[in-house]
Amino acid sequence: MTVMAGSERLVSPKLYVSLFIALLASVTAQASLRASLFELQLHIVGWGVLLALGLTAGWVAAKSRHDDNNGIQNVAALIGIIVFIYQSMNNSMEVALSLLLVWLLIAMATSLTNRRTLYFTLLASFCLILYAVSLSKESLLLIYILIYFMAVVVTLVIDYHSARTHQSLAASRYQKNTLPVTRIGLVIGLPIILVTSAIYLLVPRPAATHYGFFLAGGDNYYHDGKWQEQIQEIDIKQPESHSNSIEEQSSNQKLQTPPENTSDLETVDSSQLNHDFSLNDSLRPEIDSEGNLPGIANEIVLYMQGARGQYLRGTVFDQFDGQSWHTLDQQTAKLRLDNGKLILKQSQNHETYNQYTITTRHTLLGSNVILVPPESVELRFPGSVVAQDAYGVLYSPKPIKPKTIYSVHTPAQLLPGRPYIKQTTVPDKSRYLQLPKQLPARIKELSNQLTSGLELSLDKALVLEDYLRKEFKFSYQTVISQNKIPLDDFLFKTKYGHCEYFATALAILLRTQDIPARLVTGYSVTTFNPITGYYEARVLDGHAWVEAWIAGTGWVTFEPTAAYALPKETPPSAPAKAMQDYYERLSVAANQFSPGSAEATLYASLKWFFEKFNQFIHTTWQALGSALNAIQSFLVANGWWICLVGILGYIVNHYLFYRIKTLLACYRVKQLADTDSKHVLFHCYHEMESMLNLHGLPRDPSWTLRQYKRELSRKIPELKDNFNLICTAYNALRYNSELSENTTAETIKTATLEILKHPYQIPFPAQKLLEPLLVSLGYRQDNSSPTNQYPQH
Repeated sequence: MTVMAGSERLVSPKLYVSLFIALLASVTAQASLRASLFELQLHIVGWGVLLALGLTAGWVAAKSRHDDNNGIQNVAALIGIIVFIYQSMNNSMEVALSLLLVWLLIAMATSLTNRRTLYFTLLASFCLILYAVSLSKESLLLIYILIYFMAVVVTLVIDYHSARTHQSLAASRYQKNTLPVTRIGLVIGLPIILVTSAIYLLVPRPAATHYGFFLAGGDNYYHDGKWQEQIQEIDIKQPESHSNSIEEQSSNQKLQTPPENTSDLETVDSSQLNHDFSLNDSLRPEIDSEGNLPGIANEIVLYMQGARGQYLRGTVFDQFDGQSWHTLDQQTAKLRLDNGKLILKQSQNHETYNQYTITTRHTLLGSNVILVPPESVELRFPGSVVAQDAYGVLYSPKPIKPKTIYSVHTPAQLLPGRPYIKQTTVPDKSRYLQLPKQLPARIKELSNQLTSGLELSLDKALVLEDYLRKEFKFSYQTVISQNKIPLDDFLFKTKYGHCEYFATALAILLRTQDIPARLVTGYSVTTFNPITGYYEARVLDGHAWVEAWIAGTGWVTFEPTAAYALPKETPPSAPAKAMQDYYERLSVAANQFSPGSAEATLYASLKWFFEKFNQFIHTTWQALGSALNAIQSFLVANGWWICLVGILGYIVNHYLFYRIKTLLACYRVKQLADTDSKHVLFHCYHEMESMLNLHGLPRDPSWTLRQYKRELSRKIPELKDNFNLICTAYNALRYNSELSENTTAETIKTATLEILKHPYQIPFPAQKLLEPLLVSLGYRQDNSSPTNQYPQH
């Protein structure tokens, strides 16, 4: 009976267990994209039970030789279709498709009785893993991938062994299966993981090109009818009209005020300075007297994908009363999005742009502010209208919710390491030069002393920035009093504080030098996760910095806080080094807020591991370099002798190899028990075929045993009877025929030993390499390809 490929029954319980682990890992990876930790635990339990029941039904069907479980399969498929329809109407289409795929996995598991269904199930689970990899921004996904990979390798090894066992009738009847296939699968998978991990950690990867279209999506559609009515069209046909911010246009047109429910656009005092961008009032009760903030400091707020790190602008402040900052201009203009697209500035033909995709994650982002890089020329946002204030800050009609995705375009060419906003003029410089009425005189004296002899505004700003970064200490302990900024004490007494102190000091020092400056709050998104490929912004990345207007350039970003670094495009490096830097930064931040916590210990351990790993690799490379130099020197001094000894050793090893293989084959044949002639014949045939293949007489896959016997008899006529005996008997064994009375275990072993001990011509070294050349030159006949033309015997 002919068995179609892929229709063999699955009978190994181990296969179902390993497949269950693989499917559960793929389903868990998919669920982790949208679930919290508690929800993820429920997903693991729920999907685990369903997959276990489905695979149990499939195993029972395979064991009892039922064709399938059509009823259970149809029910699972129907549930998947209902879930798909519901999710496609109430959620995104990709979520609906992924859940449909999960239910199809369960449906296929209930009818998993043969290899063909197994392969389709593995393919569907692989698609689910790829879907999770394409969207996941969590490092935890690596664990799911490793578990999935190991389980799939074990499943395929068990399946391969079962298939080979069932394909060979003789092997299934006369050879006992004692192989530990589960262990073999683990042993195969582990080296592959180690090799791929080494390649991943050690080989530098080039920066991503980030080609593609803008993404925009989210759980909300940001729409507001009142804002639609208040839209005031802005002419964007003239490039000059958008070369500057809306601040310049406000002098020529009356800007609309926001609706009453947009409290974020109202005047704010210092207590709201970092509202939703740093440690705001709602978080302060958790801060202890030492400035520690356990449990929330390292919470990820948003992810960003782009060519380099960025400062994402939130709120801009221009008025300082000596203790706190305020915003003078609260007017906004409503701007309509065309299919989710908004042109903020007219693009220049000679400019190149980078794409940044931002995905919000945490509920701490509850404000209306749309965080974007300083110089943004195009926005893709899931809404129909946005507002823009006089400082270029964008607002949505509704508070930004988690899982919102939007994209922006920014110019690729910046000042060296400094983002800036192009603006040729500032209509109202006085608001950016305002100083408190009772500003201590020694503050201006300090700025004059530091900038003495400098004429250019940029040079003065750089000197003041460098002074604050080098002479002052960053500390989170002052966060508990961030509603007041003791500027004089900070500059001349304590000389330590958090980012608002530094930004305030620089802004005021700049203003004393007649350099327009303003304070900006937002997020410093410069922490790159080399595992996921995303930049991460955490609660602790809520930040304040300074924008100073430099004539001929615009609003240039300055970073006076030494604990933060301006965003820069780092050259490609080995991921292991990038991981060390990543975990070192997280470790420092965790120790600042919650020293000694489990999170701080974990990050410190990971940082220590990658640090030692990089040291080991560096030391190893140095040792290898020294060893190679020593070997090179030795070869130069003793090259001829080494070559001669190597050639002789190779020749001796070449001939010993054939001799040892022959002795081992003969020993195995002699050790075979004589009680079962069929068992002896099975092993003797394979020993014969292996030896003949070694000596250049392989069996073509298309040959029958009769053709194989004729070809061997033609080439080695003195062993014709031996070939005839073994091949005829093995052919009868394969087709369940009885062996002749003369074909005993002893005669089979004797014939096989004669074949094994035959004095074959051992090919000289490198004969296989030289054979094509000799044939092409006509010195040797090409006998490497067997022929199907046989002489008549």
